[in-house]
Amino acid sequence: MAKNLEPEIDYLLLSDGVVASPEGKLTICGIYDKILSRQFPAIHPQLIFSMRILEMYGKHQLSARFVDCEGNDAAPEMPHVELDTGDRGIVQTQLTIKSVIFQKPGIYSLQILVDEKIIGQRDFIVEEVR
Repeated sequence: MAKNLEPEIDYLLLSDGVVASPEGKLTICGIYDKILSRQFPAIHPQLIFSMRILEMYGKHQLSARFVDCEGNDAAPEMPHVELDTGDRGIVQTQLTIKSVIFQKPGIYSLQILVDEKIIGQRDFIVEEVR
């Protein structure tokens, strides 16, 4: 496999929970793409994103940005993580964001960045229920 390819997202899922076994298996519970709320601002206890990134050889900096429907930051800046995948080229990880405040209904996104470049994102809807 060529090692000059750009990193790419294989999957990026939003769920209620993830359990990782010692063998590397994931059990992902409650996958969804819509959050319902009766009032705004709305507070969601936690969002768990599971992802696998392919073609990520050697040392890289992984980070994420959570944005609202207007492209504004919707959560505090998330820490950058230094990764060295060596020759394997695959990263499988989870990101948990706690106590997320949604100011208004709309489409929100989690952007995944490798070396400050967006390689993918997961959009989901926050909707008002009457």
